[in-house]
Amino acid sequence: EVFGQPAPVSEEWVSDDRVDLRFELIREELEELRESYDEGDFLNTVKELADLLYVVNGLAVEMGLDGDEIVQLV
Repeated sequence: EVFGQPAPVSEEWVSDDRVDLRFELIREELEELRESYDEGDFLNTVKELADLLYVVNGLAVEMGLDGDEIVQLV
């Protein structure tokens, strides 16, 4: 565990309840990003983009993956 969150040392699927939580967080952050963008609030858009990247990376961590390595693969 890291900061109270699962952080496996090898690749694995995430439990249904954890993936549901992660997808809900991703959905919320994506909506907030779109709202800030549509409002023309550049600084808040940057903040919301960072939040979205954080929760997406959190899913990768829970799957035992390194977000930076994933980006390098594609």
